[in-house]
Amino acid sequence: MKRRYPILGIIAVIYQILGVIVVISAVIVAIILMIQGVNQTPPPSPTAAREAEAIASVVTVNFEGSPLALGVSLLVSGLVGGFALFAIGELINLLRDLELNGRIAAEHNRQAAHYTRIAAEYAAGRRRAS
Repeated sequence: MKRRYPILGIIAVIYQILGVIVVISAVIVAIILMIQGVNQTPPPSPTAAREAEAIASVVTVNFEGSPLALGVSLLVSGLVGGFALFAIGELINLLRDLELNGRIAAEHNRQAAHYTRIAAEYAAGRRRAS
């Protein structure tokens, strides 16, 4: 049988891709922050310092602590968020599979009822064997 709701399949894939992107980016940024927290080195050039200030002005989170602690918290929250997005995509696929299996089961039940009715008619003698 052909699947219904093809757009939901696309949305599920988008959620799964976003989940993978969030996990990968959280791991990368967390590793960078943890390395920076261990090293505690200033930016290597004035350009890097300006870039760091620009990034800090965009990020509105005021985290009082070391980059190491920020990296660990970002890693945990990124993993949770990424896995949640991936799980939403899987849940959409699960619902689509349930719908398809329900239609297949209903079709099998219709066929079984039809053949049961034919067998009952044959047994009662109202139908001739063909």
